[in-house]
Amino acid sequence: MTNLEQYGFDSFFKKEFESFQRSGFEPGRVTAENKQRYNIITCHGEITGEVTGKFLYNADDLTSFPKTGDWVAVTHFQEENKCIIHNLLNRRSHFSRGQAGKEAGAQVIAANLDFLFIVQSFNHDFSINRIERYLVMAEEGNCSPAIIINKNDLMDNPQRNLDEIRKRSGDIPLFSTSCETGKGFKELKDFILPGKTYALAGSSGVGKSSIINFLMDETILRTSDIQSGSGKGKHTTTRRELFLLPEGGIIMDTPGMREFALWNNNTSEPDIFSDITGLAGGCRFKNCTHTSESGCAVISAVEKGVLSKEHLDNYFKLKKESEYLDSLIDRDLYLERKKKEKRLHREIRRYNRGRKSKGDL
Repeated sequence: MTNLEQYGFDSFFKKEFESFQRSGFEPGRVTAENKQRYNIITCHGEITGEVTGKFLYNADDLTSFPKTGDWVAVTHFQEENKCIIHNLLNRRSHFSRGQAGKEAGAQVIAANLDFLFIVQSFNHDFSINRIERYLVMAEEGNCSPAIIINKNDLMDNPQRNLDEIRKRSGDIPLFSTSCETGKGFKELKDFILPGKTYALAGSSGVGKSSIINFLMDETILRTSDIQSGSGKGKHTTTRRELFLLPEGGIIMDTPGMREFALWNNNTSEPDIFSDITGLAGGCRFKNCTHTSESGCAVISAVEKGVLSKEHLDNYFKLKKESEYLDSLIDRDLYLERKKKEKRLHREIRRYNRGRKSKGDL
């Protein structure tokens, strides 16, 4: 029998599962997904599963379907060694991004994470602005963030970059690693705790798969070299998959993302920009835009070197993107509401015609 606690089945999910247990279902965690077929770890081991027709019919959108890391209520068919997914337990956290295209919507990358490792490398990919983008989405999904800067063997003096990250990320855990020399992995392994779930997210080619291979003490994921000429990484990982680490802890790889659009349902300012919002309280004008006003505490902080101009510029960029996203959401909600109103009016007319034909009117 598989001990599900080592896969993160803690008191929170046991509480969530109580009503399903009374209905005769068993708990399982999605370890990999392939469209609408899933690998699920249960007390019987890892088996394949599919959602029921009722689940499929009742799903509101793609975010309602199981994702890697989700806990589900299943019925196990021992003879066929497979299961049917009846329900999805409430997610404690998630890591999502905005879906591609002009329609507003979220794409859930991973579910029920304790920590999101934001991975970059000491090459062309290094961008603190991109790290801040990932930090915003970690907060949105209620994931605790940590940062891994990989391939420190490529830099003569990596500490300069690390110091700059520290200035803009505060006390968020920060690791500098090299899969070539093994440097930094002792600290990373000590950070990972049994029963907790960690996902690696970042662009292609930063070494996410290599990091997992190093943590697993064996090669379980295929890796690729950086493409010559472009310096860009290849999409080695094509799906999300959970792995149980030898020392305990659950690690998840995710596909490389060159484009990472925001998806933000939170109306408050992200914590990563709390220094800017804190300074804004000292501005002369309440509606200060922090661009050209006299008496602006934010501009003053930049001029004095207390606040990074790049940090402020990225704040403006992400804020503008978030406002555009809000406009798309409002538009889509309006269109959906009009569709529902039209359907309701058709049903009312159909009902009234039926009553008239029966002589009820």
